[in-house]
Amino acid sequence: MVSLALAGPTFNSSSHQNRINELELRRAKAPGSISSPFPPAITTSPANKSSAHHYLRPPQVLFHSLSIPLGIIFSQGNSVKIARESVALGKEKQEDLARQLKVDILSKYKQYRLYTSLIDMQSEMINDVLATSAQVEDKFKKEQVSVDIYISSQR
Repeated sequence: MVSLALAGPTFNSSSHQNRINELELRRAKAPGSISSPFPPAITTSPANKSSAHHYLRPPQVLFHSLSIPLGIIFSQGNSVKIARESVALGKEKQEDLARQLKVDILSKYKQYRLYTSLIDMQSEMINDVLATSAQVEDKFKKEQVSVDIYISSQR
C-alpha cells in the first residue's frame, strides 16, 4: 500500500517540482551571454571611380565587443546558490512527504486491523449468545428448564 501511495499523484507532483528545481539550477550554472570580443572584421573600400588615380584604400579593421555590467557576473553566483538550495529543499520536502504518506497509511492499516479484530470478537460473542439461547430454547421445548431461565436467556 505504501508503494502504491508513493506512485500516486501527490508524490509525483513533488518529483516534478524537484525536476523543475534541478533545471533551474542548470540554468543558473550555465554561462550567460558573457563572451570575449568578436573577431575583427576586415573590410576593403572599392576604389574611387571618379578619380584619375585608381588605388585601393588600406583595409579597415573593425572590432565589435560586448560590455556586461559586473553586477550580472557577481549576482549569478547567488542565483546558483539559491537554485542549489531549492533543489535541496525540494528533495527534503519529497522525503518528508514520503514519510508522512507511509505513517498515514500504516496508522490507517493498524486501525483497520484493530477494527477487524473487534468485529471478529463481537461476531464470536454474538454466535456464543445465539448458540446458548438456542440451547435454552431447545431445553425449554423439552421442558427441561423453567420459563424464568428461558426468558433470561432471551435477554
